[in-house]
Amino acid sequence: SDTGIVADIEGLTIYRHTEKGGYLIASSQGNNTFAVYDRQLGEFVGRFRVASDVSAGIDGAEDTDGIDATSVSLPNYPKGVFVVQDGFNMPAGTTQNYKYIDWRDIAAALDLN
Repeated sequence: SDTGIVADIEGLTIYRHTEKGGYLIASSQGNNTFAVYDRQLGEFVGRFRVASDVSAGIDGAEDTDGIDATSVSLPNYPKGVFVVQDGFNMPAGTTQNYKYIDWRDIAAALDLN
């Protein structure tokens, strides 16, 4: 199936939820999305985008140069977190930053276990 990856792949990370299970996530910089693969089977399971939340004053993630993920329970992130470097922050001209995404939101969007 089509993963939708558009060059460059600027980051890879593993979200591990069992010894062999979990997901490999690839940053697709060319279309500002993230492709997710089953870590054990190597199969593409879906992709997502980090969108803006205008009401909270948060822009999405674009031009990503790096990502990381953990399944370790953290405060406010009981199933872990996905971190994205945002290379183009809004409003234009503001400094780059990082976006923190609750793994539960990604799992719900892609119907992951």
